[in-house]
Amino acid sequence: MIISSDVPVFSPAFQQAFDELTERLREIVNDLRPPMLTFGVKLAFEDFAENLRERNQDSMKIMTDIQADGE
Repeated sequence: MIISSDVPVFSPAFQQAFDELTERLREIVNDLRPPMLTFGVKLAFEDFAENLRERNQDSMKIMTDIQADGE
């Protein structure tokens, strides 16, 4: 049985920092093995570059020129 006084109360600033840290950790884990890698390194790099573009909007310019033999 949980009594309301047993539930920890966190400040809004702590909860926000915790949520941001959790989201960043999820991004890091996902970036370790991107799903697009299943379709080849070229597509994985292009997808990674596109994700960086979306995350950083106008703060950086990312250009890709990836060439591969065959498909």
